[in-house]
Amino acid sequence: MMKWASSPWETNIVHVPWLMPQEDDSVFFVQEMVVKFFPEAMSLSSMMLEEVEMDYMLIAGNNPCETWPTPSRS
Repeated sequence: MMKWASSPWETNIVHVPWLMPQEDDSVFFVQEMVVKFFPEAMSLSSMMLEEVEMDYMLIAGNNPCETWPTPSRS
């Protein structure tokens, strides 16, 4: 597997100690892989909980207000 993984192989391989993980351990391995290979992934359920607790939600991020279209006035 190491020769097939891109460099550095240590960051691109998740070691599973057996061929097929036990059902109760599969959630752990899925979580480990998501964290490792998709570090910016966000949990939708956590976001929804935070929005309810904070009483607001993020509509558009990394968008300065100057770039927002201004509503046309008739």
